[in-house]
Amino acid sequence: NPSDDYGHCTHVTGIASASSNNNLGIAGVCWNCSIMPIRAGYKYKSGIGVLTLDDVVQALHYATDNNATIISMSFGGSHSVTLQEAINYSSKNILIASAGNSGSLSKQYPCVYENVICVASTNSNNESTGHSNYGEWVDLSAPGSSILSTYLNNDYKSLSGTSMSTPMVAGVIGLIKSLYD
Repeated sequence: NPSDDYGHCTHVTGIASASSNNNLGIAGVCWNCSIMPIRAGYKYKSGIGVLTLDDVVQALHYATDNNATIISMSFGGSHSVTLQEAINYSSKNILIASAGNSGSLSKQYPCVYENVICVASTNSNNESTGHSNYGEWVDLSAPGSSILSTYLNNDYKSLSGTSMSTPMVAGVIGLIKSLYD
């Protein structure tokens, strides 16, 4: 069930591919790209979002087995052999992941894995945001501060984080890819 009950997925999806030229809200970076919505997490009644390793692995396998070409991963955690194996399984895709939001050199997985493009966050002045993780393991940076996008209940909301930077990059890659398909 890809329904979003937390808002995070709706927001990042809008950044990557919200429809344009419709007099509604925003335009995504790749406004005509196809999206395969896959929800790996869920929300407790208390409002806390949860993402389990098993669900992430299943989501990566599902996306790969169903011919996704770009996988945008706005989540992170610690190293896991199981996660690394799932990333390796999905490596025929273009994999993009968020660097994390602790404002430190702390490495976040799956961002650190070799076959993943790791994205940090910048502000409107193209400076690193205070929340973004950083280090030599980060591949590039993209806007991730006060990003307006789609949200739950036909609404729009500004959010900040490397979760917002990651779909920016995924959208750009999708846009470039669309020139050659």
